[in-house]
This record gives sequence, C-alpha cells and structure tokens, in this order.
Amino acid sequence: MQVNLSTITLNKFKAFYDLSQVSDNNDIETSIQLIHILTDKSVAEIEELELDEFKAILNSVNYENTDTSSLPVIIEYKANDKVYKSTNKDTFNFNVKQINLLQGIIKANANNYIEDLAAIIFKPIDEAGNIINDYSDEAIAQRKQELSSVMTMNILIPYLNLLHKQFK
Repeated sequence: MQVNLSTITLNKFKAFYDLSQVSDNNDIETSIQLIHILTDKSVAEIEELELDEFKAILNSVNYENTDTSSLPVIIEYKANDKVYKSTNKDTFNFNVKQINLLQGIIKANANNYIEDLAAIIFKPIDEAGNIINDYSDEAIAQRKQELSSVMTMNILIPYLNLLHKQFK
C-alpha cells in the first residue's frame, strides 16, 4: 500500500490530521483508525484481523518523502465532469479577497483549513471558460463538498507553499 501526496485526498488528509490531534500515535486504536482511513475497511473488519495480518498491513504502509517545492502548480483541475481553475493567467498569485478569507478561516481554525483553501483557490468555470468568482459562504461550502473527496494533496501543496511565501 503506497501512501503519497497523489493518493491522499483532502478529506483523508483531514482525517489523518484529526486523528493525530486526538490520540497517542503509538496505540492500537490509532493504528486501527489509520488502516480504516487508508483502506476504507470498516473498524469491525479490522478488529477481526489476526494480529499477524494486522501487523503486515501496518508494515506495508510506505510514506513517500516528497520534496514539495518541486511539485508543479496546477492551474486547472477536473473533478466529477466539472472544471475548476485557480486563475486565467499562466501563473497563480493570491488576491486580496482570497487572503482576507483565508486569514479569517485560519484564525478560526488554525490547523484545519485545507478544504477551505481548495474551495477558495479553485473555482468553477462557465460555458465560455471564464472563472466564476463566487466567494459566498454557500459557494465555498459547495466547492469544499465537491473537491474534498477527489482532490489530492499533490494538487494543493504547491498553493500551501505559495501561501507560506506570502506571509514570510
């Protein structure tokens, strides 16, 4: 089982993060939850595994160390037959509206804003290919729902790197 930035969706990353905040990383319950997140097996199924099989699954998890600075900035993303874009330009730069929204979200929940970041950056396009810049709470919530289960961290990490550079 290979775990890397291109296999971890935003909602799986959020589940990893939430798990790391509430439990001791060395306990059996954490391991059960980790396998549940990675394999989508039910907790009951995992609890019925023989110990050797359980250990084999845990040992098969490989974490790929990725130099995130080399990940490309993806401007256009397609999910569920819908196209999202971060910009109509060749390169992406955060605008004041996006930074303002993100600062509010980060202040409210400093460690858990990945899905919001994706929803603020990636917006749907209309039939003519123009970005629909709707930053209403409803539009952001809809995009979070649409993107969180399909977008992977390798798409979002370059934007996190850009955001970090903005605040240096």
